[in-house]
Amino acid sequence: PSPPPPVCAHRPCSTPWRPLLQSLLFAEVAAHRPMVNGVSCGTQFATPGDALQVPDIDEYWGAHRIVTCDGPVLWVNFSLAAGETRTLEISAGSLHPASSSGAGRYAELRVDALVLADTLPELDTVELEVEIPAGSTNGLLLQSPASVSSCRHVETSLPAQVSSGLCAFFDTFGPWGVYSSVLLDRQVAVSSSGLVAFWFRGFKTGKMWVMLGSQGPVRAEDLFGSRKIPSGSCDGCTDAASMPGDEFSGSSDFWELWTRSTQGIPLVADCQGLPPSESYCTAPSTSTTTTTTKTTTASTSTTSSAYLAMTS
Repeated sequence: PSPPPPVCAHRPCSTPWRPLLQSLLFAEVAAHRPMVNGVSCGTQFATPGDALQVPDIDEYWGAHRIVTCDGPVLWVNFSLAAGETRTLEISAGSLHPASSSGAGRYAELRVDALVLADTLPELDTVELEVEIPAGSTNGLLLQSPASVSSCRHVETSLPAQVSSGLCAFFDTFGPWGVYSSVLLDRQVAVSSSGLVAFWFRGFKTGKMWVMLGSQGPVRAEDLFGSRKIPSGSCDGCTDAASMPGDEFSGSSDFWELWTRSTQGIPLVADCQGLPPSESYCTAPSTSTTTTTTKTTTASTSTTSSAYLAMTS
């Protein structure tokens, strides 16, 4: 069977049927954009005071993150006008073996998230792994299930499906079609501005994607993405892309479409032992080899060229 049709959720979407898909699917599949250009890691966006700002909570926004021990938590800030209520849709995951041959090293990772907002219930901080800002007393802890072999944990409209025994989301990043794992997918009603923290449970290193937003009032879509967003920075712990990148990944081969399974970084490390970055940001093998990678249909996995052919 053929792969599922792309939803054109990210820009640029180079499929020739993009206008038709946008007109037919916009009501069901909310478009989302990068809230940071490229990949971030380390101390960038790693504290509440330096949180990544959601440009407009009435739309959907995503980010790619290299999780390192000097910044194991990604903080995101969202704003609501006084008197408004929104249902936040919060999703996160990592690489998936259907598209990324090195995804196996991340199989045991689970994403947890913490939503902080004054209108949420009082937060039990006894077992929290993250430090919260002084004075923050209200929030909700969101946790990935122990097993993600099904998609029963998916609460939002994300079109998730099981692929290769793991809950997955098929999407497009620039011209590339990619399966990603869906580890966390929750809805949270909020009536005030707040913060969301994302991290790998137990403070592990790895690759994480996040998506955050809500279905606000119906309005014309900003096709040209005129809002200014920051640029991500992650030197020394990214896989260099050998093909054109996209707004989410920048010059990084985030999805490891052209990286050998034995050369992907970062490796998984336990940050509680404060390991040096060289121990997880250096690939076991540094030889340069031309490779092919996995692309998939909905039910099979084959070795083929390093992308799904989706050109206009």
